Order: sequence, then structure tokens, then C-alpha cells
Amino acid sequence: MSFFEPPPPPEQSDWPEIPKPQPWWHAPTNELGVAVPLRLALGRSDRVVVALTAATAYTTGVELRLTVRKRLGPADGPEAFLDDPMDLPFGHPGIRHRGHSGGLPPEILRFGVQFSDGAKATTVGDAFPWPHPGDPEKEPTGPVLAQGGGGGGAGNWDWDFWLWPVPPPGQLTFAVEWPKEGIELSTHEVDASLFIEASKSSEVLWPDDGRPRGSVSTSMVTLRASDDEEQS
Repeated sequence: MSFFEPPPPPEQSDWPEIPKPQPWWHAPTNELGVAVPLRLALGRSDRVVVALTAATAYTTGVELRLTVRKRLGPADGPEAFLDDPMDLPFGHPGIRHRGHSGGLPPEILRFGVQFSDGAKATTVGDAFPWPHPGDPEKEPTGPVLAQGGGGGGAGNWDWDFWLWPVPPPGQLTFAVEWPKEGIELSTHEVDASLFIEASKSSEVLWPDDGRPRGSVSTSMVTLRASDDEEQS
């Protein structure tokens, strides 16, 4: 008998079945998107600027980079440079999408887009890009603005957002508001043709086989498991 014996086969997992990824969840992993020349200061106060600093168009939507820059000085004290990891400018995603009986807290940075047909999506809206509890492949009735990766600290933040689908022709409106930082509701219009034309040149690398990729499947299982725990 060998000293090193192979381990026994793993027990059957009870994890929920992972649904097929849908285009409104995130940017396609089988494409090389096209960068769109976009740098737009959406809102500012004496010490804070919120701007769009990057955009990449795909056949199914647009990935946006939202940047926050805050000027800190000696008067802020050392605690201002030590950010609470849970004190995010956009608020915690799990809480942000559950509604607020007393209105939105002034601490939350609000970011949104509106298509030329009037349809809109915001970071505090009802649309949530993860699987619908009853039907994982149910398509949202309107556009989706899904928060992706990012981070920062000490007043400097960068976050990616997935906008689905590609906006229709006409004016695409971006909006921000951040009461705590003195940024009133501010809107800016951009010709959607910038994104439409770029999306046509996004290179599809291979046919999508429908399998979950990267950390998306892990996050999805975690979210679904958390929802089940809250309901129990």
C-alpha cells in the first residue's frame, strides 16, 4: 500500500444551481470592447468632483468608469484619511436596493442614466442585475446600471458600472447628486451615437458557450445564499 493515498471523492454539493449568465449582469467576457473618448465632470463642489473618466462599448452594453476625487486638508484631521471600508460613497449594494422608508440618506452618492426614450437606470433604482428569484433568465423591463469592481480611500474612488443595453439613438443623459458633499442634482447630455458606433466594432473572440466565468458565479451563489438566509 502506498504511503500517499488519494482523498475520497467529495460529497454531493447542496449549492444552488448556477444559472446561465445574462447580458444585463456584466460586460461580455468573450469580447474586446472599444474605448470611447469620454471625460466628463458630472458634478462638483468646493472640494469634491464626480466624473466619468472612461467608457468601453460592447455589443450588449457599455462599461463606465466613475471617478470621485475629494480634496482633504489638515483641517479634516487624521481620521479623514482612514476610511471605513463599509462607508462607501455609493452605499452598500445590499442595502441600497432595498428601499428607504425615510428617503435616501444624504451620505449616498447617486448616479444614473436616462435614454432618449425616457427609460432610466440608477444606482439607487429597483432594477437589480442578478438572477430573478423565480426566473434567473428573466430579462429586466428597463435598462440596468450594475455596479462592478472598484475601490479607493482617503477621498479618492474609482468604480466601474455596467450599462445594459447599448443606448438607443438620441441624447444619453448622465445624472449625479450627493447632498452630503454639496453636489446638487446635475445632468449632462451626450450623443448616444458615440456608444452605438463603438459597440459595432467590439470584437467577438469566440461564441459564448453560456458557462459562468471568473468570480461572477461565486458572487452569484453568495448573493443567493444570503437571500435564502434572510428569508429563513
